[in-house]
Amino acid sequence: MSDLTEAQVNFIDWLGEGSGECVMDRYGRFVSHGEVKGNGYAMTILRLIALGYVEGCGPCRFKLTGKGNRSVTTRGNPTHSDQYAEYWGSPSPLHAIHGLREEDFE
Repeated sequence: MSDLTEAQVNFIDWLGEGSGECVMDRYGRFVSHGEVKGNGYAMTILRLIALGYVEGCGPCRFKLTGKGNRSVTTRGNPTHSDQYAEYWGSPSPLHAIHGLREEDFE
């Protein structure tokens, strides 16, 4: 965990609180589990992708990798994405949960 900044750890924990997925809206904000992270997180998520904690999973969509899930749970925080994966076989698409279409984020 020493390779992560405080902002990166907070972003991973924020993703872990929800489904483990987020979308970037047309204004550059990240949306997950009904909460919005303001602008300025693009570099954070790019660095997390480079480090292997987050991966792209569609247009403007991102999710925690196994490494990202482990980093959340090693700090004692259970992730809901683990529960989704256990029940459904994979994390559920975040935009579908909220009744949104992928076209809304293009």
